[in-house]
Amino acid sequence: VDKPPKTKKPPTEPVEKRKRTLAATLTSLQRRAKNSCARLSSGPTTVTVELELDGDAGKITATATGSHSITGLGRCVTGAISKSNYGPFETPGPEPITLDITFE
Repeated sequence: VDKPPKTKKPPTEPVEKRKRTLAATLTSLQRRAKNSCARLSSGPTTVTVELELDGDAGKITATATGSHSITGLGRCVTGAISKSNYGPFETPGPEPITLDITFE
């Protein structure tokens, strides 16, 4: 049985990559911090971090606030978040965002 010759599709314009949503980025940050730092938690506690976002570059800088600003757990959480390098994501504006990470 003869098959018809394959025809090539015309070249298409490259599809612009969609930016990751802020909610997806924050969920991923919480998961990364919990996985990296749970061993330092000595019981139920919440670490509050202030995030400075540069969505176009995919950079995030974290600073622990409150009682965990000087603890090993707070330093671990800020390190895990600040080392994260994401692709571009949406940002709501230039103001910092506060994120609570709860350890159980």
